[in-house]
Amino acid sequence: ARSPDGEPIATLMLITSAGRVVELLGASTPEGLRGRANYLLKWEAIRTSRLRGHHSYDMWGVEGGRWAEFKAGFGGEEVAYIGPWELVTDPVGRAVWQAAHAVRSATLRLRSRTRRRTSG
Repeated sequence: ARSPDGEPIATLMLITSAGRVVELLGASTPEGLRGRANYLLKWEAIRTSRLRGHHSYDMWGVEGGRWAEFKAGFGGEEVAYIGPWELVTDPVGRAVWQAAHAVRSATLRLRSRTRRRTSG
């Protein structure tokens, strides 16, 4: 979606397969959020998908809270799938990645606590 002056304000990344459209990613700028460009963009994606003969549009999960309310506003039905599975082909690489992710998460938590103490 673009603003009246042509600037991008919202986007979606979609993939299609066997008559199904899956929404992988979506994003909005602050201007896009204020103008609810993501609503228009999703409705247009759903409409265009139907015109092209696709039978389903998957918004990629319902996590609860505001996202669940937002997605429920489009109608449709919630469908439960098995869930994602990981195929680990490099156990050492996986262990390194998990360790790096844990360090990053701990660093971000510590940084957040430090900011709260210094700003309060």
